[in-house]
Amino acid sequence: MTALFTAWLVRRFGAAAAERIQSLLWALLAITIVVGFWAAYSVAAYRYGVSVERTRGAQKALQLALQHERALSDQRARSLKLLNESVTIAEQLRDHIDRLAQQRQTTVRTIIKRIPDVTTVYVPAPGAAAEPLPACLFTAGYRRLWNTALEADRLRAATDPDATRVDAGTLAASDSAAAGSTDTTPGEPAAGAELAIAAGVTPAALLENHTLNAERCAGIEDSRTALIQWIRAVRADTPDR
Repeated sequence: MTALFTAWLVRRFGAAAAERIQSLLWALLAITIVVGFWAAYSVAAYRYGVSVERTRGAQKALQLALQHERALSDQRARSLKLLNESVTIAEQLRDHIDRLAQQRQTTVRTIIKRIPDVTTVYVPAPGAAAEPLPACLFTAGYRRLWNTALEADRLRAATDPDATRVDAGTLAASDSAAAGSTDTTPGEPAAGAELAIAAGVTPAALLENHTLNAERCAGIEDSRTALIQWIRAVRADTPDR
């Protein structure tokens, strides 16, 4: 095939021209082959580079996902640990508060049981015989101030809820009467004089009420102290954010 093409060139252009044309054609063919190989190599290299970078990107994304999952897992573990520790501390404090409450209740029962021993009789002088304790009167106004100071509407005595508490309606009427007028009719009590009436509160009832109020205040104090201890313990175990 090459010989026929060469012969045709010789007949068509002459021997010298045919040789130059052949050289030129061989050069063009060589260039075409080189360019083709270079283009194929470039495409293959590009595709290889894209594939490599995609693989690297996928690996980095997987590594980041794994790191993120480990971080979340560690955070969940720390949170669960803190929760368990705070619950344990709270249960310990609750048990401590319950023990203190039982001790207070035992003390309150002992005190209430001994109240009649100190509110029934007295000895006027050393060596003298015991005598009945004189009456100790407390006015309705005294009881009113006592109940107001203790917020008696929210407190109740253990044995007799009304023994140391005055009715709110009566107090309101008494206050209104006391503030309404200062004019009095001879022979009639002055406005607000009902506050000076004996309230029927005995020293025993007053001492019992004080005992119950003191027990309640001690319970509130113990709960407050336990709450402060729990908050401090949780803060000490919580890492800085």
